[in-house]
Amino acid sequence: MSEPRKLKCLSIGEKFNLIKELEKGQLSKKEVATKFDIKLSTLSGILKNKENVLNAFEIENANRERKRGAEYDDIEEALILWFEQARQNDIPISGPIIQEKALSYAKLFNNDQFQASDGWLNNFK
Repeated sequence: MSEPRKLKCLSIGEKFNLIKELEKGQLSKKEVATKFDIKLSTLSGILKNKENVLNAFEIENANRERKRGAEYDDIEEALILWFEQARQNDIPISGPIIQEKALSYAKLFNNDQFQASDGWLNNFK
């Protein structure tokens, strides 16, 4: 009996390279799947979401494995607008100021679950 294959999670950059390799047309799908050490079904899933992968590659860090959306879109969108306006007016901004402003937006949007932790700040766009 053969050993079960370990799950392999490709980064966005690897998925991008995989798609580009297929677009060249020099290798078959099976050959590309073997080259990247993935199953054909995984390759099919990547190709099914091709547009999302290509868009994510342009926006995200290519080493990231998944594109994750913001959990609190409304707060972050308002915060980005505030941040851009503050920078245009040459207002100095620090991490604690961003966290304080984010908490004020959370309160404004009646969001009691939001926490402007250091981890959240590090992941803020």
